[in-house]
Amino acid sequence: MAYFDGVKIGDRIWSFENGYGKVIDLYSIEEYKLNAIIVKFENGFIDTYDSNGKKKCNENQTLFWDKIEIEIPGKPKIELKEKEYFIDFTHGWKLYPYCVKHTDGYDKEYKTYLANAGLTRNDKEIAKQALKQIKRFARLLALRDQECHNSRGYFPRELDEYYYIYWDSNDQKYKVNNAINKIFLNIIPLKTKEDAELICDILNEDRFDLED
Repeated sequence: MAYFDGVKIGDRIWSFENGYGKVIDLYSIEEYKLNAIIVKFENGFIDTYDSNGKKKCNENQTLFWDKIEIEIPGKPKIELKEKEYFIDFTHGWKLYPYCVKHTDGYDKEYKTYLANAGLTRNDKEIAKQALKQIKRFARLLALRDQECHNSRGYFPRELDEYYYIYWDSNDQKYKVNNAINKIFLNIIPLKTKEDAELICDILNEDRFDLED
């Protein structure tokens, strides 16, 4: 059974190359035991297909009863694949080879979950650095949410002016800066200057250790 069995003159059909058109003639191709379909397209072009929607010069079907909708793919998303060392900050900020956790009953699916969460690395030293950075960020975020009522859970919206702290290596102390229309991925935003100054004072007076 051919794709276009039963096609008639006047039928509206569609091709990848020329869009919609109408069948204007049919005749038999004895060599292939198929019918030839002659189509005049709305763009004025005329072409011939066999009853499977193929042109003689093309092995692939390009003629169909109706339009085929194709979703154009974008660039593929990046998958996090590093999985050897598990950065475990839920049990005292420790670093485990994945095989240790695997013996505790974590399966392959959970290993993939940890990787997608950004909590695994293939290199032990890189994993240690990541553990240190994540720990500092999490502790500073917790300090802000605990000590600064106005900034608790705060994340700036568009056009918000907000404040953040940074380490000044010349003066060897934490200082305050402000930003607007910029969201930095590696800083913790504070809603008011007073909150930022409070956090700076706490850190500069060694009342809280980010490395603990």
